[in-house]
Amino acid sequence: VAGGVITRRSSKENDDGTFDNTETVTTAAAAANATVERYRTLYEEGVTVTNRNQSAAVDAFVDVADGIITRQGSKLNDNGTFDNTQRLTTAIAVTDATVESTGDLYGIRTRKAQRNQAAADASTTGLTDGGTAEAKITAVTNVKTEAGRYDQEKSEDTPSAAGSAELTFTGDKKTVTLIVFWNQTQTSLQALATALGTVANVSVSAHPNKWGLLDGSLTATVEGAGGSDYWSAWETPVDELERLPSGELLRLQGTAVFGYNVSDGASTFYGAKAYRQYSWFRDVGRGWFMYKLITSVTPVVSGS
Repeated sequence: VAGGVITRRSSKENDDGTFDNTETVTTAAAAANATVERYRTLYEEGVTVTNRNQSAAVDAFVDVADGIITRQGSKLNDNGTFDNTQRLTTAIAVTDATVESTGDLYGIRTRKAQRNQAAADASTTGLTDGGTAEAKITAVTNVKTEAGRYDQEKSEDTPSAAGSAELTFTGDKKTVTLIVFWNQTQTSLQALATALGTVANVSVSAHPNKWGLLDGSLTATVEGAGGSDYWSAWETPVDELERLPSGELLRLQGTAVFGYNVSDGASTFYGAKAYRQYSWFRDVGRGWFMYKLITSVTPVVSGS
């Protein structure tokens, strides 16, 4: 083997004692771009070029520049030449490679991913415009790829429109209005409380949410002539089963109430004849209460 030439010699003895001598000379032919392979996906494209039977090897290396990865190498052939290969992989920038949006009564979240971008996303993170309808919470992730590009992911949380739900309970001696609110600005909540305060006694329980807006409840009470009473927001029959540790099955019947005016509600609850071990009363705050009053307990006979 020399200079890309393979020389093979052989002899075969004949019947008459002579020899047939054979010499085979194989000369490698250099071929540039002997093979060219290409591929493409959504996020990258590549080309591999092989030059066959070259007289010298190329330097093996890997280089990354401008989103392109260059890989180069050589393979020694039997004839002393080299097959030299160069592989180029180019990252393709993709906008909005992923888009997700979810939301509920209180807020909306949007997440977008950008692939193979030339620079990192430098958006301001955290809460901006807090306490306003334009409030936004931004989170950003930048991941550097092997091609030197950036995969960006940005999520934005924004509040849904300000809203409220209103319940009004009227009794003989007062009217109570409960307003549950969310995503209110301080200005809008102050305006609501001021307007109601001209005709009712108003109490407000509010706390800032993650956007700096206000969530909570407002209670407006219009008193009648003297005295007090309680009003039920809802009152529903109770008919349920409970199994004792002994295995006995009981049928519990009574009433469940949610209402306003804790003291009068408690007076009604504790003044009633009931099975206390199966009943309960809870003060849930701001003058509101709940209770379950069990007035009948009967064993359940199997098969009945």
